[in-house]
Amino acid sequence: GRAVVSAWSTEHDRFDATEGFDTTVDWTLPGGERVGRFYHIYDPAEFRADLDASALRAVETFVSSGNCYAVVGPG
Repeated sequence: GRAVVSAWSTEHDRFDATEGFDTTVDWTLPGGERVGRFYHIYDPAEFRADLDASALRAVETFVSSGNCYAVVGPG
């Protein structure tokens, strides 16, 4: 089978970084409490490198609407 993997990217207009970085984003829990949720923001080359280092096979990778996407299959 195949799957689509996506991640936030430095290509998005809200980020001015050119390299990937870690951040937290406010997240509201069902009870209303706000907590910091960890995110890694990928640069496209880093996204591809992590896919290549995984057990998955990248069928296609691309950036769309400021996010990194990959269609993956079994290695």
